[in-house]
Amino acid sequence: MCLTTKDPIIKLAKKPIFCFKAGRFEDDNPDIIKGFSLGVDYVRGNVSPHVEIHIEEEDPRDADLILRENYTVEEGYHSFNKFRHIRKEMKYLDVGIFAIPKGANYFDGYFNNNPKYLNRVSSQIVYVCPATFWNRVKLLLGLLKCN
Repeated sequence: MCLTTKDPIIKLAKKPIFCFKAGRFEDDNPDIIKGFSLGVDYVRGNVSPHVEIHIEEEDPRDADLILRENYTVEEGYHSFNKFRHIRKEMKYLDVGIFAIPKGANYFDGYFNNNPKYLNRVSSQIVYVCPATFWNRVKLLLGLLKCN
């Protein structure tokens, strides 16, 4: 997985945490987005199956670790915190607004060890809606709700 962290402590979502995830709309149907990891199809409003988050301790001498983060998250639902970051990294995929539901476990970390991209990996996730311009405006105004 592409998330590294210094903090291996599992956090618990006290309320839904909105985020972004990429995939492909199934048959151009924006109610279903096909993920490309974990073999999950995300259906609008449905909570994903629970996945245990696994982390691995990295060798601090590894030349690839730009930030010298000590842990790599190996299992879970990866999401981006900001739309502009996912759009930059996943240019040709469809993007949905998701939420890490209240009560789910999650880790904060960096995408591909890049300090510009703070992301999360969670034990569950809910597909809320496509990340259209108007849905992103609703998100910014606090008008989107997670079931």
